[in-house]
Amino acid sequence: MVNTGRVALGVAALRSGEFARGPEYLHNLVTGKMCCLGVFTYIAIRNGLDITVDTSGDHAIFGGRDGETLCWEVSDWYGFDDDDPLLEDEHGNGGYATKWNDDGDPAYGIVREDFTDIADAFGRAYLS
Repeated sequence: MVNTGRVALGVAALRSGEFARGPEYLHNLVTGKMCCLGVFTYIAIRNGLDITVDTSGDHAIFGGRDGETLCWEVSDWYGFDDDDPLLEDEHGNGGYATKWNDDGDPAYGIVREDFTDIADAFGRAYLS
């Protein structure tokens, strides 16, 4: 079951302007940009989740998993059923977080510079 309090922390972080949005990696250490799931990962760590973070390469590796989706520890911390949460646009259409981050809102195909659209989509999918 999704922990709405924790998801709300992630959504607030996406809206905060603290993190720069970028494609492909949870956290690109060269550009400093992050995927929305990278933001959710850092918020889980800030709030007590104890996982390994490897920053020896060009992108961060969380929980020993080198991928573009959440490691299972983070996914479990939020209560997501999947390592790539399904989001919802304003028309009720679904799209995976990684695709939304890299390709934009599925309804419009527009990639924004910030995470506002993704924060809204997480809110519709898990907080409404």
